[in-house]
Amino acid sequence: TDMHSQYILVSLNLYFSPKTFHLKSFTHLYLPILGGNAPGKSCAFPFFYNKQIHYTCISDGESSEKLWCSTTRNYDVDKKWTYCSTSGKPCVFPFIYKKFKFHTCTNLAEASGKFWCSSTENYYQDHQWSYCPA
Repeated sequence: TDMHSQYILVSLNLYFSPKTFHLKSFTHLYLPILGGNAPGKSCAFPFFYNKQIHYTCISDGESSEKLWCSTTRNYDVDKKWTYCSTSGKPCVFPFIYKKFKFHTCTNLAEASGKFWCSSTENYYQDHQWSYCPA
């Protein structure tokens, strides 16, 4: 399978009332995985790649120019990686949004339907986020 078509299954139980929306528990919702061989893991900065030290996400060198990072301190040894979010800031998993803990990107509360992630552990505290790679 292509890494961009990998998904995980979570459950979601929605409760709607006239003026509110509550997320109570989970029921069959497919969420995309960022890709790489360590999806859902946070970037480990700084990390070694090709005997050089990197402090930010780096280009994958393909025409898509997607950014990636190592999920361990030494990619040359461990070969573990994941794609970074579109802003180049790594997603931090898990993160808290609307009192729920997310272990992957979500499109909750995103009118465009695009998937996003928090760049910190607590979105409400820091308000830092970016879109996840498609």
